Amino acid sequence: MDTVSLSATMESVSVLNAFIDDACRRQGVHGDDILSVQLISEELATNICKYAYPDAAGRFETGVSCTPSGCTLMFTDTGEAFDPLSAATPDTSLSLEERDVGGLGIYFVRRKAEKLTYQRVDGRNIVTVSVRFR
Repeated sequence: MDTVSLSATMESVSVLNAFIDDACRRQGVHGDDILSVQLISEELATNICKYAYPDAAGRFETGVSCTPSGCTLMFTDTGEAFDPLSAATPDTSLSLEERDVGGLGIYFVRRKAEKLTYQRVDGRNIVTVSVRFR
């Protein structure tokens, strides 16, 4: 698994995208499949950057392991405990004006993931996502 450690700031999301692109290409993944992995990574990283460290600077680590048929991503951070599996599913039948703010990113990740798990171990959030390519 290729890994990168980044500061939990929104500026790190573009660095993460470049890392994902490079790791995927070296592991035989190309085109739209890379974009899918990047979108999932962006959503998870954005949540960490915005919410994991409300009172201090922090870091997160991302690992990626791919084959031409799919990828597994692992995100870890020591920020506030947050289980994305417990997030309420947004009501997409409502108009944008009627919906609560937030939740669409995690909803997107849930829809794209073949498998999504969360653990809180030794003060660390660990989110693992497996994606299969069609």
